[in-house]
Amino acid sequence: QKALYRYIGKVAAITPYDHVLEVGSGLGAGALLIAQEFKPASMTGVDASEHQVSNAKKNQSDTVSFCQGTAEN
Repeated sequence: QKALYRYIGKVAAITPYDHVLEVGSGLGAGALLIAQEFKPASMTGVDASEHQVSNAKKNQSDTVSFCQGTAEN
């Protein structure tokens, strides 16, 4: 799965000026990998599961955040 996130980061050409949103971020591993390797200005992960978001928030930082929600709201 790391290879997929690296591929997406490269194809999207993420830069330090970008604000990246991942919908369906789960426990946040992909969002954290994108933040560490591509260093966008901000990385936000959104997931519908309160449990997943609660666990992902344990790894939040100044530039990485997680919140509960869906692509619809």
